[in-house]
Amino acid sequence: MKISRLFLTIASITVITLIGCTKDSNSRDKKVRVESVSLNQKTLTLVVGGRETFTFSITPQDAANKEVSWSHMGDAVSVDRYGTVTAVKTGQANIIVTTDDGEKTDQCVVTVTPIVTTFTVTLQGRTIYSGTPETPSVIVTAFGKTLYHNDYTLAYSNNINAGTATVTATGRDDYAGSSGSEIFTIEKCPVVVTADDKFKFTGDADPTLTFTGSLYGSDTYSGALTREAGETVGAYDILQGTLSASDNYALTFKKGVFLIFYRP
Repeated sequence: MKISRLFLTIASITVITLIGCTKDSNSRDKKVRVESVSLNQKTLTLVVGGRETFTFSITPQDAANKEVSWSHMGDAVSVDRYGTVTAVKTGQANIIVTTDDGEKTDQCVVTVTPIVTTFTVTLQGRTIYSGTPETPSVIVTAFGKTLYHNDYTLAYSNNINAGTATVTATGRDDYAGSSGSEIFTIEKCPVVVTADDKFKFTGDADPTLTFTGSLYGSDTYSGALTREAGETVGAYDILQGTLSASDNYALTFKKGVFLIFYRP
């Protein structure tokens, strides 16, 4: 009888011990799951080309797996695996963080605004009066970078006559609100006037003095040529006289020869 009671007691202790070990093992193996994730900001404004790195917090703090991935909705931004967002173009996009454990998410609305700055406008080459509006080529730069033609529009003013004119570059799209101007010179157009040689016989009236030298479009000369005085047989210079062109021209005159012969 005593032996039976002893075996029963030993068996009871063994069962209690095994049950206790099983409970402790399950407690140690249980992982703390992610309940939520939160970004450090819900809205963000960047200019084109700007960058910002997000931080996040996970609840509970002792969650076993705190790994996340990053993504975006909208093409105004890009984001790398470290949560650094880069503003690509004007517009709006959402940055989304997602936990590996449980796929919990949070997001931030990012607004990308244009770059507002003063353009540097550089003229290319000389500009010479041509009788039509002058629109010389330019290079437009911002922050040391040469812009593409679709980044801006150009407007010219006082750009027909010789003198000073202005070109203004106005930003568009990613550069909306930016602008820059440059004053340039429209040089006078050089024109060479060559007097035609003439002759007459003694006693005759002088023929009309003519010349060659073209002007642009509807531009015309004013005044007239003249010649050295004299009616005796000989050679006389044909001179510029009062002949002139407008202020859009730099006139160079080449004199002609006027001959007087004895009448046969």
